Amino acid sequence: MTLPLALLMVVGGVLAYRVTPARAGRDLLLALAAGLVASLLVNDATGFMLIAGLGCTSAVARFTPTGAPIRLAVLSRLRAPLRTADR
Repeated sequence: MTLPLALLMVVGGVLAYRVTPARAGRDLLLALAAGLVASLLVNDATGFMLIAGLGCTSAVARFTPTGAPIRLAVLSRLRAPLRTADR
């Protein structure tokens, strides 16, 4: 069970690395691979670790972080009406 998952993980990692255009995404994939290798050396649940690694690799390849700053809508203009206690 471990060998097919390991081969699938390596192929998926290489494909995700080649498809990911942003440098931040590639750096994240390399960090994920290093963490997965370290975890495989220490833990004994290789099947679970490889399946989680496949999920994380595909998520990083699909939702690539970019270097662009995140812009949020300013909600300070929306004010809740103040309720005063008439009692």
